[in-house]
Formats: sequence, structure tokens, C-alpha cells
Amino acid sequence: MIKSYSVEQKSLITTAFKHPDFLIGDQLIDLDSKSFIITGADKLQLNIYLSGINNKHFIHFDTNFEGATTQKQLLAFTNFQKIKAINFCYQGLYSSAIANYNSALSGFKILKDTQNMASTSANLARLYFLKRDFTQSGAHNKTAITYYSLLKIKNQQINGLIFKAHLALLNGDFKTAENLILKNVLLLGVNKINEQKCYLELGKIYLKSKRYTEAKWFFIQSLTLAEKLNSKSSKIQSLLLLARVKNIIKDHSLALKDLNIVKMLLDKSSESYKQDLDFEMAQTYSYLQNRSGKK
Repeated sequence: MIKSYSVEQKSLITTAFKHPDFLIGDQLIDLDSKSFIITGADKLQLNIYLSGINNKHFIHFDTNFEGATTQKQLLAFTNFQKIKAINFCYQGLYSSAIANYNSALSGFKILKDTQNMASTSANLARLYFLKRDFTQSGAHNKTAITYYSLLKIKNQQINGLIFKAHLALLNGDFKTAENLILKNVLLLGVNKINEQKCYLELGKIYLKSKRYTEAKWFFIQSLTLAEKLNSKSSKIQSLLLLARVKNIIKDHSLALKDLNIVKMLLDKSSESYKQDLDFEMAQTYSYLQNRSGKK
């Protein structure tokens, strides 16, 4: 199965297993760029563009944008760079995708195309994140948030703020991460899906900062909303992290109950989390065995 991944993806898989942020499954899912790349085209349109990308008719666009002498040429070149970037993303060739997105972003800035400037910046933020370049990721995410705010596209603005909080969390800035969720995102009036994401992120923030009572409470809130939304992946994420907290506070039997629910929920669509389940199960059984041996 790993042979179907690009060299860059294989490297990121190794990193995910050696240095997981929270759940290995989340990092493996991120390798499928279709889950986060904003294309700005419907599925049919995108398939037409991607299928024709190597057509000789388009090759003349593959030059520096400074060679475009008219706005029409610049628009054609810029859109071609964007399509090339999407194509590279889908192949797992992230460095090439970044280069083409940066080229497209330069063109969109000249064209003053705020919508595409926003989505391209958001895509670059996620790609730099995959490459573990949190500085560049944060800079592009900040730009995307600004553009989405100007465009009044609230959902994307919220996604950017949650992502900003996650970057702060990974950089160890727990207070900034916490304030972004509590004093920015939740005050914007989020829908239930984003509310669940906020609770899950707050749980991670408190878990990382060893505030286990708060972590447990927010993972429970995340789970409750995930059940109402009937989101299997969100339920699995919440249960795995809730079990981790319960093991830390020595509620091993309750942790095992949560993990058994995950075991029942796992199917082909969520198999990325199997490694997390196996690890948490092993930890839980080890704790229970040690406790039993001490009696």
C-alpha cells in the first residue's frame, strides 16, 4: 500500500509515526490533499482541466508570468499554474505544488482576484504545514484569514482561525491557542460542525498543557456534538483522545470502554485510525495489568 505514495508522502508518513502531533490517523488523512485543497471548481470542471493539463495546447502557458503581455494572457497563465498545483497536490508532489501555487498567487495579486488570493493562500498554508514549515504556514494562513474576512466568507475565516490556533498549539503557545478559540472563533457564532471542531481543539490544547480536567470535559463535549452530527470520524477522534486522558488520570477501565467503541466504529473509511487504536489499547491493557499485579 505504501508503494502508492510519493517520496514526499512516505517521508511524512515516517514523521507521523515517529513524532505524532496527536493522532497518527489525522496526519495520514492529511496526505490525501483532496480532503483540504480548495479548488474553486466543481468536480466535472476540475476533471476536464486535469485531463487536459498535458495537452500541447496549454504548454505555452508554462512560462514566467512576466512574459504575459495582456490581462487575458496573465489570467490564462495564472489559472494554468493553479491547475498544475492542484495536479501536483493530487500526486503527492507537495514541493512542486507549492512552487506553482506561489506562482499563481503572484498572478492573482496582479489581477486583484481576492477570491483566488484567499483560496491559494489557504492551500499554501496547508501544504507548508504538511512540510512542517510552520512559519510559512502561519504567514499564508494569516493572509487567507484577512482575505476571507474582507470577502465575508465566514466559514473559511473560521477554518483559518481554528488552524491558527492549532499552529499556536504545536508551537507550545497554549494561551494564544486557547484565546483564539474562546475569544475569537466561538464569539463569531459558529455552526455545529465548527463548534465540534472548536471543542476538539480545546481538548487538545488542555491535554498538551496538562490541564486534564478541562481536556476531558471538552473531549466529552466534542463527542456529544459528533454523535448529534452523526460524524463517525469526529466520534473516533474524540473517543481516542478521551481514552488517552482517562488513562493519564488512571481511569483505565473507562478508557477501555471508549476504545472498544472505537473498535466497533472503525471501518475501511476510517482505517487510518487503526494505529492509534492499537497503541491506545496496548497502553490501556498495560496499565490494567500493572494495576492488577499490584493488588
